[in-house]
Amino acid sequence: FLRIPELAINPLSERIVHSFFADSTDDRVNFLQFMRVLSHFRPIRKNRENRLNSREEKL
Repeated sequence: FLRIPELAINPLSERIVHSFFADSTDDRVNFLQFMRVLSHFRPIRKNRENRLNSREEKL
């Protein structure tokens, strides 16, 4: 992950990566892991329940 220039220069990069990929011991992620992380940034739909995208999960 530290090959990404924006993460390499960020002093919080280890915390950022660890918070999203805590259970991964590799320096790689698969597509499903990547999509789960992206789902946290998707806007919340008020008329639909989604655990991955809930307000609590975004904290």
